[in-house]
Amino acid sequence: MSDGVVALRRWSPGDAEWYAATVSGDELIQQFTAESPTVTAEDVRSAIGALLSQPSGAAGFLIADADDHRRLGNIALTHESAPATRTPARWTPARR
Repeated sequence: MSDGVVALRRWSPGDAEWYAATVSGDELIQQFTAESPTVTAEDVRSAIGALLSQPSGAAGFLIADADDHRRLGNIALTHESAPATRTPARWTPARR
């Protein structure tokens, strides 16, 4: 899914190294996430596997550049059982 600037795509286990390095290495992201600063690629691969196997209850996408497919960030939505308990989350690291 794309607007021509960014694209949303499903997570894959191949994204785990990037996610772990980005989340644990960025102080700004750490201020606004519940993710551990010591998260490992294996932790992330496990979480991606759980996300992909859930029929409902959570949705997550990798945000990528629409042209070169470079990874830019994360967007997720979780909910327990009632629509009133839905919790959106997103982050994109600063471009360097």
